[in-house]
Amino acid sequence: MDITNEKVKILNENIVETKKAADVKKAETQKLLDQVTVEEKEANIVKEKATETENRAKKILAEATIVKEEADESYAKAVPALEKAKSAVENLKVE
Repeated sequence: MDITNEKVKILNENIVETKKAADVKKAETQKLLDQVTVEEKEANIVKEKATETENRAKKILAEATIVKEEADESYAKAVPALEKAKSAVENLKVE
């Protein structure tokens, strides 16, 4: 019976040590989870700012595209007038 009691005592001590080790791992895991949660919130803020910047950039690009198209149209209209003016200048007779 003493051997059995001794084995039970050793097993109980092992259980206590294992529980202590598990509690340490649990605390470390919780600390990591807390850190990940904070970093996730920070990453979401950065992501939101990046999305806002991307949307502003898209808007600016759309506006720039419109300005370019308008400039291309104006240029296309101006070229024939410029060619006519050049031709007129070349055809001027100096007397």
